[in-house]
Amino acid sequence: MAAPVVATKAESQMNSEVTDHTVTLPASIASGDTVLAFFSCDAIESVGWPGGWNEISEKVSAGNNNTLAIAWRKGTGSEGADMIVTTDTTERSTHVTVRITGAIDPTTQAPEITTVEPGTTGTTIDPPSLTPTGGSQDYLWFAVAGWDAQDGNALVSGPTNYSETNWIENGGTGACAIAVYQRALTAASEDPGIFTITSAEQRLGQTVAVHPAVGAIAVDLPVVSFNLVAGPGLGVAHDLPVVTIQLSAQEMGTGVELPVAILSIVPQVLQAPVKSAVGRRHRAGLFKKKKRRK
Repeated sequence: MAAPVVATKAESQMNSEVTDHTVTLPASIASGDTVLAFFSCDAIESVGWPGGWNEISEKVSAGNNNTLAIAWRKGTGSEGADMIVTTDTTERSTHVTVRITGAIDPTTQAPEITTVEPGTTGTTIDPPSLTPTGGSQDYLWFAVAGWDAQDGNALVSGPTNYSETNWIENGGTGACAIAVYQRALTAASEDPGIFTITSAEQRLGQTVAVHPAVGAIAVDLPVVSFNLVAGPGLGVAHDLPVVTIQLSAQEMGTGVELPVAILSIVPQVLQAPVKSAVGRRHRAGLFKKKKRRK
């Protein structure tokens, strides 16, 4: 199997204080895709998601100056260009969304997450170690950071061995920022490195793992030859090799459903002694003498 991949992504922000936040969605969402939304806003807030979205985390920083929330959705293809996420009171916000392909059905196994909430302000954000329930697999990992950014507090760098998905901040009083980095890695657990920001601030760090889809299972069987005799004395032999069977695995809960395989047998060169058709029919009793007409 292979790790899931980010197929498309988007970023957006609300640079004025509102309760209805327009969050841009990634392009080309298709039925069955896994869609993740990362949402950061100023202060302590209760975050509300549209129907079909499932929140897996909502955390508030020490000092109540930043809220970081994450939710997922199984794509239907009818999502549109954006969605409205709500907060209880008026706040600014920043957001990153991603469309993921090659992931397991999130209704079977949702993305998993762990969160760290540093007790003091600082210039580093260290997403914590995460051990997903599936053991060692080809996961898509996300390292996520949210922080208060009212002083123009920008991102300096992200975790080592991770690539930037998106990061965005808005300025001024009540500003906030979010950074999302990604990595495909086969492992049973992962502890991303640190984010660094320009000045000390209240912040949050999160680690997310997206499980891979169940892959195809191929079974290679050795070639077996055998002889079939077509009839007494004919000496007709077929060498019939057994071909490879391909079993396509499909997701079914946490297990694998294997449909019935089709076995193709292709005969090789037919080798048979040539006999006269008349002789063969006489031996088989197929010819009878015809009566002569008078």
